[in-house]
Amino acid sequence: MNAPIIRRNRETPWTPLAPGIEMQIFHADEKSGVWTVKIHMHAGSTLPPHKHVGASEFYIIEGQGTHKEAGDFEPGTYAYEPIDAVHSPVHAEDDIVLYMTSYGPGVFTKPSGDTLYVSDAKYMKSQMEMSPLRWAIKRFFFITVWSIFKGKKA
Repeated sequence: MNAPIIRRNRETPWTPLAPGIEMQIFHADEKSGVWTVKIHMHAGSTLPPHKHVGASEFYIIEGQGTHKEAGDFEPGTYAYEPIDAVHSPVHAEDDIVLYMTSYGPGVFTKPSGDTLYVSDAKYMKSQMEMSPLRWAIKRFFFITVWSIFKGKKA
């Protein structure tokens, strides 16, 4: 089938990516490995160290800060990350919202370098197919509990 895919922001649920970080998944194609998300990093959250097995590109919608490997960013910043780009943890001082398309997996790692989890099209597709109740439970633990622990508003 060659029909366009339409996803409305207000109808696309948020699902956790890491404690204090959630995403809306707009597209996940297991055949090509491409997936597109909008990510919200709540102030005080940290994205674990990771490697881009496939290239990715992102556009900052809201927030500003510094990414150790990519440099300073603010709303309107576009970045392309090549295959095998490696990133140290990314800490959000303020709320950051970005739109990202990845052309392959992202491998998140523990400080030891061991794999923590892999974000790829298959995983994103499974998240898109999760029931609303499972999304709510997952969000509660990854975002709400994290926010309470950090003293932030979820």
